[in-house]
Amino acid sequence: MTYAALVSAFAAEEDLPVPVQAVIDWIRAHTDHNTINLRPVGRKRRAFRGAFVRRAVPILRPYSADYDIVTDVLFGEDLSDDWKRLVGVPPRGAVRRPRPNSPGRLSQ
Repeated sequence: MTYAALVSAFAAEEDLPVPVQAVIDWIRAHTDHNTINLRPVGRKRRAFRGAFVRRAVPILRPYSADYDIVTDVLFGEDLSDDWKRLVGVPPRGAVRRPRPNSPGRLSQ
């Protein structure tokens, strides 16, 4: 997935802003990012807004060939809702739909 593919997927959307959950659902459906965690973090530098950390986590045992791709979206917990949306965090009070078949596993 590229940034251009993500933007293209929502380019025709007229009901703005696009819900963050819709973007996360699209990413799960079109990439190998199955488990996406939104994590608030303290900021030591005001320049930090957010980051993505992607890792492979073994499912059954260490060094196994079976693993989940886990993506953590880190964002400054003190950011305004506008900045959080840029990082990819739903606004306060938004209801997150439960994910079917949690935790996600890669389909082969």
